[in-house]
Amino acid sequence: TRRLSEIPGIVPSLRESVPGQPAFPGCAFAPRCGFAQPRCREQAPPLLQYSPGATARVIEGPAPVGAHLAACWEIDKVLQS
Repeated sequence: TRRLSEIPGIVPSLRESVPGQPAFPGCAFAPRCGFAQPRCREQAPPLLQYSPGATARVIEGPAPVGAHLAACWEIDKVLQS
């Protein structure tokens, strides 16, 4: 098992700024992530299932028990780092 690296910076507020709308449209980690791309700030990433050595794929329906999941547009780059 590999320990996850810390992302430097301040954790953003997850509270809604306007009732019914998220405080920001994209990934909560985008402001602090070294892998973030413009779309990371513009739209939330889909939930993906990944396994070591395989390409991540979008989850449709319930995830299998014990599945490794991530919501990240750049998951393949993150896993290779």
